[in-house]
Amino acid sequence: MHILAATDFSPRSEIAIAKAARLAKRCGANLTLLHAIDKSFFERLLASDQEAAAQTDAEAKLREIARAIGAEVQVRAAVGDSAETIVGVATETKADLIVIGDHGESRLRDLFLGTTAKNTIERSSAALLIVKNERLGDHSKILLATDFSEGSKEAIGYAYKLFADADFLIFNAYLAPEDILSGFYSVATSEAGTTLEALRNQSLKAMDRFVASLNIPAERLSSSVRASTNPSDDILQFSRDEGVDLIVVGTKGVGGLMPLIIGSATDSLLRHSEVDMLVLKV
Repeated sequence: MHILAATDFSPRSEIAIAKAARLAKRCGANLTLLHAIDKSFFERLLASDQEAAAQTDAEAKLREIARAIGAEVQVRAAVGDSAETIVGVATETKADLIVIGDHGESRLRDLFLGTTAKNTIERSSAALLIVKNERLGDHSKILLATDFSEGSKEAIGYAYKLFADADFLIFNAYLAPEDILSGFYSVATSEAGTTLEALRNQSLKAMDRFVASLNIPAERLSSSVRASTNPSDDILQFSRDEGVDLIVVGTKGVGGLMPLIIGSATDSLLRHSEVDMLVLKV
């Protein structure tokens, strides 16, 4: 296994590197530290002959971080578009997992999540761990948002490989007609109740089959279903209610959240989640 941790030397990136190092040690994985120097920065402020000096300086900072980690770590610094650089180095090193840090509450954060994180998800086949929580402890309570597809099954299998000691909450926000949930029924009240009950029973049965198919000890698993008109909002609320420290989502599926994961749904999760996120193409 190979983990690529990208840093901009910000405090949040330091936390991301620390988590990547802990994960690499626990999984016996190789670790590469990368700093992507945005080409536009030089186009605006610096002459091109200063790029080499900036790259050398970045490599020196990375080596200092590597020494502090105390393990054999590769370091890379490159000039270019952040997402393209991360994806290129991930491909070159055959990285299985990319780790990046969120930038906190700022305009830079919005720019980062609108470009680097999302573009990395779209362009790379590697899993992406986005570090948003400043707590340095291991992930111990993990939420998988599922639509019962093989893709989400593969996603939780990957998460279990990384965090075998954690507890896993499997959550399905099944779509229900908004007029029924709001109380402004387009059908009789009794019929609306029957419709909701049928949808819930269908989701519960699918959840039972899904959980039974997972190769994870039963004592590590719990599950919940919820009627929803906005799955991403309900995933976020459920994560807060349950106190999870990692949300896992896949990028393919047959319904619900997964077909939208590269669009508005994942954008909402990336922007508003208060905990780390693990996103996989499956």
